[in-house]
Order: sequence, then C-alpha cells, then structure tokens
Amino acid sequence: MVLRFGTGAVAVGIFSLCSFSSASAATLPQIEASPRNAVPQCVTPGRLMAFVRDRNPRLARKYADLSVHYMRIGDELGVRWDYAFYQMLVETGSLTYKGDVSARQNNFAGIGATGGGAPGESFPTVAEGVRAHIQHLMIYAGLRVESPVADRTAKVQSWGILDKWRRRFGGRSVRYSDMTTKWSPGDRGYARDIKSVADRFMQTRCQSEDPEPGLVAGIRSSSNTRVASAGETSQFAQQAIERARNASTATRSSLGAPVTNETVRPRGSLSQGISVLNSNAGSNAAPAASNTPKTPSTERRDDRVASAGSVGRFASNLIGSVKPPASASAEPNSCRVWTASYGGQRALIIKSISKAHVNYTVLDVNSGREEREADAYIAAYAKGGTTIAKFGDPTKALKRAFELCPESAAK
Repeated sequence: MVLRFGTGAVAVGIFSLCSFSSASAATLPQIEASPRNAVPQCVTPGRLMAFVRDRNPRLARKYADLSVHYMRIGDELGVRWDYAFYQMLVETGSLTYKGDVSARQNNFAGIGATGGGAPGESFPTVAEGVRAHIQHLMIYAGLRVESPVADRTAKVQSWGILDKWRRRFGGRSVRYSDMTTKWSPGDRGYARDIKSVADRFMQTRCQSEDPEPGLVAGIRSSSNTRVASAGETSQFAQQAIERARNASTATRSSLGAPVTNETVRPRGSLSQGISVLNSNAGSNAAPAASNTPKTPSTERRDDRVASAGSVGRFASNLIGSVKPPASASAEPNSCRVWTASYGGQRALIIKSISKAHVNYTVLDVNSGREEREADAYIAAYAKGGTTIAKFGDPTKALKRAFELCPESAAK
C-alpha cells in the first residue's frame, strides 16, 4: 500500500536519500522467526491491544481479538508477528482507516491497494485478514505459501517477481527493513515509521503489567507451534535440545501460559505451561484444573510452510502440553523430559516418579526465588519430587535432562 496514515507515529520529515537506505534500517528484524529471532518476552496480545487503544480510543469492538490472531497465526506460520502488528498499525493509522482501504475490508496491510483510490482486497473475517497479511510477508521472506488467502499473494508468488529482488541480499534472510523498500518503494520513511511504532510500544506498554495474561495461554494451547531448528545436526539429542529451546523461546516471548484440557497452572504464578518433550506423551494426559481459562476459537490451518528451516513429523510431535503424572515410589524403566517456567532465566531439573515414567522437569525460575518456585511446582505437579540440578542457562539444563533421559530425545 502506498498511502499510509500513522496515527501517533513520528511524522516523516525531509532527509537526504541515503538516510533511508536499507543499511540505515537494518535494525528491523528478519521476517522469518527462529530461535535467534524470537518475539520479545514482553510483547503479548494484551499489551498490544492496550497499546492500540492508547492510540485509538474509539477502537471498534470487532478488533478485540486482533492481536490474538496475529500471535496465533504468526506462530503457526513462523513469522515475527510483532513487527507484522506494528506494520498493520502504520498501514491502517492505528485502525482508523483514513486512506483507500476501509475498515469493513479486514485488509490490514493494504494488500492490492496500489494507490489512486484502488481499495485493494477484502477478507470475510478479521482472522482471514490477518492470515492474508502474514502470508504476504512470507512470500517476501521467500517462504512458500500453500493456498494463499489473498489473490495478490497467489499472483505474486506464481509470477516469481520477488525472486530476483531477494537475490540482492546474497542468500541472507530477508528483514522487515528489506521488505519495506519493495512493499512501498516510493516511501523512504516506511521502515522508520514501523520502527517508531515498535520503539514506542517497547518504551511504554512493554514496561507495564499485561492486562490480559490469559490470552497467551489460549493461543499456545490452541495452536501447534511451528518449530525451526537453529542448525542441522545428526544427533537426536541435540536436535531435541534445539527444538525445545525454540519452543520455549517462543513460549517465553509472553508472560502467559499454554493452558489446555491437558495443562494446568499452579496458583497464578507459573508463566509457562508444562510441555512434554517426547512424541507419545498425549496418552497419559491428565484432566485440567477447574480454573483453566477458556481458549479462543481456532481457525483453519491448512497453509503450513515447508522450508529449509522447518522440521517434519518429529518436531510436530515433539511439543505437547500435558500435566506430568503424580510421583510413585517405584522407579519405572521409561522416562520423559518436561519444561515449565516461572519466567526466570535460571533453571532447575526436578526429578519425580510416576507409575509409568521417571519425569525430569526443566523448570525456569527467578533468581533469589529458586527454592520457593521449585517447592510450589513440586507441590502442585511433582509430588515427592526433588531438585537434582541447578543451571544458570535453561539450554544447559535441557541438555542435561536429555542426557539423563535420552529416550525423550530419540523419539
């Protein structure tokens, strides 16, 4: 889209041509998400919607779940959805729609709106409009989109017109700052405006309490999170560590928890749901606690991407959200590795025993509160369990857990 209305954004002044070169906008992240390119911890749907309402106090009620859709679909398709959301705010003038596109179109990125009064495409629901936006970003990043929602996306992908453009980056991943030079080539302040919105959010709402922390729980539990490994390796254990780190990085990008019919939270303080890291964990899922929040409705997910960064059935089976079974006195022959988090950067390994498995939980804890958080977790989910190791780095804790339970890494 050529015309933009950045309500609350920094106005574009007169600068020299070199001021808006691709290099000067290189602070914008890569479009494709990865373990090294994850959404920041404080960026949550609740904070994002509060930020939008700060900029647009008359926000229409139909946008109540807009940030939920961006997070869910962005996670699903492997895109840095936070910057997609910031781009949406720039494109729509914080959802005030004073350009060629109207609010009824659910077109959050001006797809097909090429200027001169052309309104662009329309989508039947808010969720479909978000999916169309994120899919369009995917083709800029060089990711294949199956069954594109937008006609424009299907055409641009079939024409291959972005292939030559991407080659100028020498094989590196495409950044949002790269995308802006092609998305809106006549506007040299586009990347700067997106960055301005991102910076403003980080300086304001990102520093405040999440008004709706339960939103993240529903998103994580209703979506099959896309997992991208940081690098190829032939060892099953190292693959599991990388994928687990990516999954927990994605989950730790918020302060909520994936709570489903198979997960529960201890008394309001556990910031991440409990995930089993082997493939057949669902057979022993326990019922949820009565205070489990309801999850938002899910949309169709028929356009997953098979790319160089994607992983196959092993990874899709790797992450599940279930409650560890209670401990038992006898030690069985099989074992499982779990992850859970109170939001801290330190980690413990908690060993507990059930009738069927030895359970090793990698529990992220806060410095100075390790023992209290471990005790709370053991009391709620690992009765009779004990802390057997402490680490300053959760990744090292995962590695040790897989050494203790190699069968979890091998499945």
